[in-house]
Amino acid sequence: MMTSPTFLLLATLLLYLPSVSVANYCSGGGTVNSLAPGQKQQFTCSGTCYACLVSYTVSINPSATHTYYMNFLDNGGNYILDATSTTQGATSGGPSLFGDGDGKSDLQLEIECANSAGNCDGMSVSFGFVNCACAPDLYLHSSCSGTRDADCRTEPKTPSSICFSGDTTVHVQKEKDSVVVPVPMKDLQVGDRVLTNSNEKDPYMPIYMFAHIDKTVPTEYLQIYTTASITTAMPNTNFSMSAPLEISEDHMVYVVAKNGKTTGPVPAVSLKVGDLLLQKASQGEEEKQAAMVTMIRHVTRQGLYAPLTPDGTIVVTDEKLVASTYVTVVQTPPMPLLLHQADMVHVWLSPLRVACLLGGEWLTGTLCENNHNEQGMQYLVALGLDFAKFMDSRGQATRLLLVLLSVIVTGPFRILELALGPSYWNYSSSGGLPLLFLIVAVSCVMFRRTTGGRHGTQKRRGEE
Repeated sequence: MMTSPTFLLLATLLLYLPSVSVANYCSGGGTVNSLAPGQKQQFTCSGTCYACLVSYTVSINPSATHTYYMNFLDNGGNYILDATSTTQGATSGGPSLFGDGDGKSDLQLEIECANSAGNCDGMSVSFGFVNCACAPDLYLHSSCSGTRDADCRTEPKTPSSICFSGDTTVHVQKEKDSVVVPVPMKDLQVGDRVLTNSNEKDPYMPIYMFAHIDKTVPTEYLQIYTTASITTAMPNTNFSMSAPLEISEDHMVYVVAKNGKTTGPVPAVSLKVGDLLLQKASQGEEEKQAAMVTMIRHVTRQGLYAPLTPDGTIVVTDEKLVASTYVTVVQTPPMPLLLHQADMVHVWLSPLRVACLLGGEWLTGTLCENNHNEQGMQYLVALGLDFAKFMDSRGQATRLLLVLLSVIVTGPFRILELALGPSYWNYSSSGGLPLLFLIVAVSCVMFRRTTGGRHGTQKRRGEE
């Protein structure tokens, strides 16, 4: 018998284990014997399923020939998978993904004998499903596979990668005819004008640099499905999904709160089923549009892409979801009430942004297009991430001091951007850096006149 101290120790340890969802993998089946034409037989598999990944096999005695219909039903008796008609031999299918996000339990496979004469018998049925989506109060840690349910826990997973997958689409405006076309991230180039969340009359802004780009490295992404990416192709609960958002765990997306207000961007790894993602509103519409997260999965793709835009946002997928072009750089923000991480990174990148957008072809090509390390990360961006990691390892006071010093260094460039206006990158076609130097020179002259004018009117010695 377990001693009291040992029992207490185990009980204490259990309190600190991460809470996970109960495994819902199920398998069902049986045999069909003496089923008359027109009669049905159902086999039940019990379990909770927010999004089911189903596989099945139906076998017939080789010496027999039968015609039958096969259907899948949910626990409410609703048909959720097309009927399959088979006359002889074995048939199998799956894995097929379907569900309605409500976590309904039980799944039934129905066999209906369709012989013109004679009973259906000598048939064996086997099927099963795994749950591939988390309940609204849980975070995804790993996807379903084989006979394993999705790993869902009460705490979010620690981010492990950055960027978008090459299959995620953006909206690119062609220069010649201003036609907007969807372009996969893997085909995006520096200089392409992409749709952003800017409130300006023209929300299309140029990609001025890739912070990170590697076309071959295998990378794990989150696949985020929303109500906007799921359409009902069949009655009731069958899924027919367009391309989801594929994004790294620490890349940030914009969320709409339950009260309708847009919050600052949050890391994708913190998303749960039921969260609302901000969508780009159509021109002329003031009301916010949002798409609800219905399922999150993991997927591995070849390549990674992190394009940067002047305003720090980019609109992705056919559903026009609004994402940040930035990632989480520190785990403990130094100024949570004064400066959001995305705003902080935006200020830090302002010198690089000004150089890329106003520096002319030579500087743009040298600094912004062809200046990446062996891992595909832009050298100055990599240096900035190292600085952020160093800052994150220090105390609160040191972090705050380092942020203030970095803002003092980079802040003037951000002020210059604001002074030049929201479309200042258009100056690059009419002078670029020389125009910038002219603006700085005029500013210096004006500053000299306003601060040193009274000294110039004073009489020098010997002139009295």
